[in-house]
Order: sequence, then structure tokens, then C-alpha cells
Amino acid sequence: MTKQSSKFPAEAEVVIVGVGGIVGSMVAYWLTELGQKNIVGLEKSTIIPSDIASTAHASDFVYNTTHDKLGCWATDFSRKFYEDNDFFLKKGGLEICRKDDDARWEELKRKVESGKAFGTNVRLISASEAKEKFSFIR
Repeated sequence: MTKQSSKFPAEAEVVIVGVGGIVGSMVAYWLTELGQKNIVGLEKSTIIPSDIASTAHASDFVYNTTHDKLGCWATDFSRKFYEDNDFFLKKGGLEICRKDDDARWEELKRKVESGKAFGTNVRLISASEAKEKFSFIR
């Protein structure tokens, strides 16, 4: 096995931070469609998962429940683009919290309300309904 090395570009006309996420990759795509050639994409390490500006950590989940309208619009636009080009299979997703994790529960309620406010098909379900959908959940 040989180690590949690449030299980081000394300059670029466009630098996209967060290119590994659905929105960042969409921006890169459209810039190339518009003729842009000198693009550098930066992505944070996937060693420490985070909900900040990346879809890469999400195991193919693309949630449209951010707390800002532009983020929801951009994610929806990107998802539709990928679906139209057969790059995305829409199946739904489930975010859960552990019993007695009040902070996570409050965040999930906020995400559902944000999603609803921006037109996303999202709802809270009970623990028993989650168990019905995914029997491996304890």
C-alpha cells in the first residue's frame, strides 16, 4: 500500500469551507457548472462528529430541520437535485434521545418546530412508535 501525497494549493479563486456536506458539495457543483475551475474545498475531520456545516457525519441522513430558513432551503434544493439525478434515495430518518436526556429532548422539539415552520414533513413520535419502526432500539 502506497501513501498518496498531495500538495495543498497555494491559491484558489474560490474556497468552500464544508465541501463534504450536502450544501457545500452543491455549491461546488454549481460553480463548476458556471465555468469556475479553480476551486478548493475544505472539510473538517470526521473523527469528531458535529452538526456544524457538514452532512458527512450523518450516515446518509439529510435532515431539513435546521433553525434557519436559508439552511432549510439550501438542503431541500440540494436533496431535490440529488434525487432528480438518481444520486439520492429518500427514505426518511429518525433522531432519538436517551431517557432522561432533557437537553437533547428540548433540542429535538426545537428542531421539529423549526422544520415545521419551514415546510418540512417532520414530527415527534413516542418511544413505542420508534421501537415499532426499529426493533433494535431498546
